Amino acid sequence: MRRKAVVAYLGLPALLTLGTLVVALQREPFGLQMFAAVVIGGYFFYAAPHLLWVVLAALAKFSNALWHAGLIAASIAMLAIAAFWLFPGDPSGLPMQWLLYWPLAVILQIVLAGLTALYKRTRVPNNGMQPTPKSGAADAGR
Repeated sequence: MRRKAVVAYLGLPALLTLGTLVVALQREPFGLQMFAAVVIGGYFFYAAPHLLWVVLAALAKFSNALWHAGLIAASIAMLAIAAFWLFPGDPSGLPMQWLLYWPLAVILQIVLAGLTALYKRTRVPNNGMQPTPKSGAADAGR
């Protein structure tokens, strides 16, 4: 897979981290400890399923389709869990929905990679050429 694509997929957790930083700055003053926790810790938390898939796919030498399947699955999980911020929060004030993020990402990665591999095995190969008649079948009609 091209580095540009991997960087683009890893940019999604960076955008979420940036949004989290904006919210954190509205709630508390800027400090080095807050910056480290929100930006560095937050980015690695959000990007962990993506990074795990990149390492796994590189070591196992997955096809491009499987690279994309796993990274798309991690992105879907992250966006789905982030969408819970649109609903009323937990009464404790803790973002409990993030406990589901990593397990959901792993499950979606397994499912999407499995479906992609199954599709690649069962699809009819098409190299862009029209089928040609066999020599016996072509001569029988003459």
